[in-house]
Amino acid sequence: MTAVYKKIKKQNGERFARALRDHHNGILEIPNIADIVRHAGRDGETLLPYLMSVLTAREDALAAESAAPQDPFTLLDQAGYDAFHAETLDLQNSIKPHFKSGELLCTFNDAARYKNYHMVHAVKKNVDAVKRHDFKGKEDRQDAYGTSVISIQMRKNGGFISIKNRYNHAVPHCDNTFNSNPDAIIDGLSDALKHHFNVEFTAHKSPVPNDCVLMGKQIFKYDRERGNIYFRDGAWAVDGAVHTVNKGGGDAMFDGFIFCNQSKTLKKIHDNYKDSFDENFNRYYG
Repeated sequence: MTAVYKKIKKQNGERFARALRDHHNGILEIPNIADIVRHAGRDGETLLPYLMSVLTAREDALAAESAAPQDPFTLLDQAGYDAFHAETLDLQNSIKPHFKSGELLCTFNDAARYKNYHMVHAVKKNVDAVKRHDFKGKEDRQDAYGTSVISIQMRKNGGFISIKNRYNHAVPHCDNTFNSNPDAIIDGLSDALKHHFNVEFTAHKSPVPNDCVLMGKQIFKYDRERGNIYFRDGAWAVDGAVHTVNKGGGDAMFDGFIFCNQSKTLKKIHDNYKDSFDENFNRYYG
């Protein structure tokens, strides 16, 4: 039994480790595989298509290196979109009129988003002909309405990409349109975006399951999302990084807050978390 198998067995369970090894032993040879799946839950079967795509990604990368990078905005034009780089707050929020009340992107409430992310907004050329009422009661994340306005958001320091659509939380996993793989919009777009903005992110032909999100190369299985922050028991993920609660030190996570046992105070897990409960708690009990 290899050291990698033992480590995965300890952190994810024997059934998980067996699923990876028995499907293709090469999965266990993926660099840093134990870290990649550390927060991926305990069901290895659902991850096999994605992990196999990681295993074969090296060949795809070599092929991409031999081809001249294309212009991402030209590619999006070919895909039927008018696209632009949202590099100011005004441009960041310029697509807001295309969204219905109750379906607004969290992006519109984040005044610093354009500073931390390269954002490419893309609006279908026939957007005015795509009516919300035609999809009432039969909404699908990647239907013609949902994908008529999309926002491709790439963390400037790399490691994270999210593609958001016109429905926002009216459909499940709204922040993972096209499985956050630009090549699903038009072939070659992932490489074009990486070269144009000089960023790195992970996007493979086979997606992670819908209840998972990629943070850098790590798979994070989450229970819920709020304000682009992903939560699970004892951990959260945001801006391309995974964080865990120091349970050994007596800390605990409550909703979007951490109770610090040493200082006996409550603090937000991230500045983007819009809730002032910590201030009230610390005022009366801290």
